[in-house]
Amino acid sequence: MPFHFRPVAQQGSRKAPRQMLTLRALLFRHMLLLAGIALITFLPLISALGAGYIAGLAGCHLDEASVHACYILGRDVGPLLSELGVLGWFMLITFPAGALLLLCWLLFFARNLVGYLQQRNAAE
Repeated sequence: MPFHFRPVAQQGSRKAPRQMLTLRALLFRHMLLLAGIALITFLPLISALGAGYIAGLAGCHLDEASVHACYILGRDVGPLLSELGVLGWFMLITFPAGALLLLCWLLFFARNLVGYLQQRNAAE
């Protein structure tokens, strides 16, 4: 046999001790995750409000029933604004999903914070 495999227990495999994160790093990671959840949740609302704002600045009519011509800098952006406005309906999916993700994030954050505090107290 060209290879000799030994069971893992005989190899003396030890896991390296886990490096403890600082509280700042832990909070930064969780706030970054929270910002991502908020962005995904509110992106349809941002796109719909942005389309309405741009259409209002250009003096164009924007509704969900039909596409209206809207010329900005010589280009017709009416179809794009109409699509962005209709994306607001996607909130019916992203808001409940965002609420569920927020609840999961809160539980994950609480678990990690308690683990951090236990590690810090054990190290002292």
